[in-house]
Amino acid sequence: MRTIKETPTFFSDYIKKEKPENWGKLDAEIRSRLRNHIKTTEQFNVDAYTQQTLNTEHIDHYKRKAGHFFPQL
Repeated sequence: MRTIKETPTFFSDYIKKEKPENWGKLDAEIRSRLRNHIKTTEQFNVDAYTQQTLNTEHIDHYKRKAGHFFPQL
């Protein structure tokens, strides 16, 4: 399984400065840059299930993002 190696500096700096409360409150440009970073750095532009090259901003989620599915996270 691939793991996150490090948090991108641009994201850490943004979080420290703006202190958003949740994903929906992130700046659209930061969200886009973060998705692109995850797709290229963590997923290597490859879908985890099909091993096909990704041509969208798709990111694989191994656990559902909704809090009620994994309240302990």
